[in-house]
Amino acid sequence: MNSIFKISEEIKSKIDFCSVITIIAKVEYQKYSSAVNEKLNYRVRELSSKYSKDDIRKIPQIMKTREAMSKLGRDPNRYLNSVEALVKRTVTKYSIYQINNIVDFNNYLSLKYFVPVGSYDFNNISGEIILKIGTNSDEYQSLSKDDFNLENVPLLADRKGPFGSIISDSKRTLITPDTQQIFSVIFFFDGKKEEILKIAEEVEQLYMNLLNVKEIKTTYHE
Repeated sequence: MNSIFKISEEIKSKIDFCSVITIIAKVEYQKYSSAVNEKLNYRVRELSSKYSKDDIRKIPQIMKTREAMSKLGRDPNRYLNSVEALVKRTVTKYSIYQINNIVDFNNYLSLKYFVPVGSYDFNNISGEIILKIGTNSDEYQSLSKDDFNLENVPLLADRKGPFGSIISDSKRTLITPDTQQIFSVIFFFDGKKEEILKIAEEVEQLYMNLLNVKEIKTTYHE
């Protein structure tokens, strides 16, 4: 379960703060998990009763994610980051889509900590993984759009090219019923190292409790 991950120096130089928790874990895909969805639905009800649509951009973690996108040159109003889009759906629709145990767990973590979270089929990732700023030539088939351009977006790339971002992920590394091992990323654009390390411990325990993960490697990167 080894993987090489790094954050590019360019992205560090252009935004105030960038750190990441990565998780590599062996998992069992399930179409539905009552344990995960109980937590997720409770969080949806909690947020929908606490926040209005106008409150979303005032949430500190979401503010910092938006600021990072602006500093990199991507309009955060035109292209919502994944956590902002998720919270917006939660407080306006009072629900979110149920996909599978892994994606639903991702959504729970994103709503719990107000940060972008992505999970990818580890077997479809090739070589070193880097978090970098997208160029005009970076694009992929996203879950919502073919040829999604990633210019000025914080993205994840491997030897084959980009496969994930804080806006929308690619079809290449999509979680499917054949997925047995995942690579997950939790993105932070604000915070203190000791606080994020504590979150890493909490997240690892949640993986074991809610996804029944037996083998897991959690790493902090800055």
